[in-house]
Amino acid sequence: MGKIKLVASDLDGTLLLNWDKNGIDPVLFDQVRELKRRGVYFLAASGRQYYNLRNLFAPVADDILYLCENGSLVMKDDEVLVKASMPADVALEACRAVMANPRLSLLVSGVHTNYAFASEPGFIDHLRNFVGTRTTPIESLEDIPEDMIKVSFYAEDPADLDAAAPAFGERFGDALKVVTSGASWFDMMPRGVDKGTAMAAIGREVGIDAADMLAFGDNFNDAEMLDFVGHPYLMESGRRELRGLNDRIELCHTVVGCLNDLMNNSEVF
Repeated sequence: MGKIKLVASDLDGTLLLNWDKNGIDPVLFDQVRELKRRGVYFLAASGRQYYNLRNLFAPVADDILYLCENGSLVMKDDEVLVKASMPADVALEACRAVMANPRLSLLVSGVHTNYAFASEPGFIDHLRNFVGTRTTPIESLEDIPEDMIKVSFYAEDPADLDAAAPAFGERFGDALKVVTSGASWFDMMPRGVDKGTAMAAIGREVGIDAADMLAFGDNFNDAEMLDFVGHPYLMESGRRELRGLNDRIELCHTVVGCLNDLMNNSEVF
């Protein structure tokens, strides 16, 4: 294993495990500071929005990179490094398809805020106070003043997501990147955009080869990232189908624990 120059980690199901309700382990922040001291980047790689990620990583918010919205947006030093917008006509069609299903709630992502319908105050409250996103209420799609970088739907009952997802994949899969990103979330993004393409763009921007990148993930929206980097780590609790993604996959119980072991290995960092 060569020297690692960038460490990326997914959030939900990876850094934030279902059985751990205490948020990010504070030990990770010390690890991020030590990685920075050694000249190694840490990257939060998530389907979540930039604002939400900055809040989660508040103690080290200015010390890390952000891969947001499953790769549609990359932020460095509070500046847009990479941004991919959806074709306007396809984005609107996807929004209307979500709106046609009363069991689903629509969420549209911009750079600095998400948009949800004011007619769903419970959903907005969930986004703001449970998920922790910056969310702007809208009355209609015409109220969104910027390009859409991701269209998502949330199903309070995961069974509703499982029932709806195949039809969205069939309808939009040729025009958009479509992926289940959690038990209750389904994301649609510009075609050809994912965490893997974002990692490649980051590597070009900061001058790091894929072979010198390490990433942690657990779900299908992490597959391209785990296949791109030289050192992929899949959570033990993650999707078993990803264990055969490539011959480099290692299993990991917790990100903090794996990082601790790796950082104590002078051949790695």
